Amino acid sequence: MFTPPPSPLPPVDKEVPPQEPEVYGAEKRSVGRRIKWTVLLVPLALVLITASTRYITHPAAFDVLSEGFQLNWETLTTTGVDWQPHKRHPNNDHSTNIATISGSLTASGLVVPSTQSATATASTTAATAQAVPTIPTNPDLPAPFPQAFDSDITQNYSSMTCFNFFSNMTNTAAFRSCRPFSMLLQTSNAFVATQDNLTELNAVVWGTCNPPLGYDQCASNIAWFADAIQTACAVDIADNSVLVSSTLTALKAYSVMHDAACQADPTTNTYCYVNAVHNSNPSDQYFYQLPLDISVPNTSTPVCSSCTKSIMNIFAEAYPHLEALQSTYPSAQSLADTACGEGYAPTVAASTDGAMSIRIRTLLLALVASLTVWTLY
Repeated sequence: MFTPPPSPLPPVDKEVPPQEPEVYGAEKRSVGRRIKWTVLLVPLALVLITASTRYITHPAAFDVLSEGFQLNWETLTTTGVDWQPHKRHPNNDHSTNIATISGSLTASGLVVPSTQSATATASTTAATAQAVPTIPTNPDLPAPFPQAFDSDITQNYSSMTCFNFFSNMTNTAAFRSCRPFSMLLQTSNAFVATQDNLTELNAVVWGTCNPPLGYDQCASNIAWFADAIQTACAVDIADNSVLVSSTLTALKAYSVMHDAACQADPTTNTYCYVNAVHNSNPSDQYFYQLPLDISVPNTSTPVCSSCTKSIMNIFAEAYPHLEALQSTYPSAQSLADTACGEGYAPTVAASTDGAMSIRIRTLLLALVASLTVWTLY
């Protein structure tokens, strides 16, 4: 019997490895390049954001970004890179002017401020009935000189570092020798007491205008304290501590309050602030509190004196750079103009410093976002 041969097996195709399409390979290389550039550019953009925050708050940046600045290579290379310390910056050596501490130590190692304070000489005549003395020359100053926080400052703090900061600040010569009017006005019982004796008040105002360390050094010192309190008392600021927030506001207002306190009435050669205390109408005194974020009461009637007009001019110049004035000046300006005539107090435009900072950071953030999206396509 015939047996047919077996049927041949079907041919087996050799497996050919899939070939990567050329188009896919090109796309893969493109994505790789994008990721590489993103890795390089995103950190660079973040560095620029951080740097811009510090640069635009430096006086050199204000010059470059201000209107009227000559945008040419010569001015940019000279002004744009001028990073010498501004007069309100502290010296690099803080050991001489910042770290001099006095007072007694507690068991915890904290410095307890001295409770000694100046005692004003009482007057039997009301301040409104006393003659306003002229600006003195090297008068005899009360000893000790009135100091901020001359009462007990041991109260509730959210952090020990904040209590330590206040204890040290109020005892160091770098602060006490500067006699900040912005702080005395709010926190010194001795300073308030001198307002009953215009002769003594006159000498105290002279002392705040002529600190032993000099105005420039004091502006640097107080600016240092304004920066330091924001770190040492960060927890208390977050907890909305009235003491800390008002102190920070007063520290920032040192320079403008110094200028306001030292303003003179040229017709009488007397301090404007002493005249304000002398007036029976307290409205003039209210205007001095604007940089401390305290508004002039709407019910007050301005005297419309040349002194108040000068004070408002000082505040108008400081308005773009002092947050407290941005809150209180516009309503005071409106009140003064209504009572004293249009143009009595300068009108002010909205501050552009903060807006400029926001625009720059927004643009840089948009750049980062664009780079991120670019890598997805």
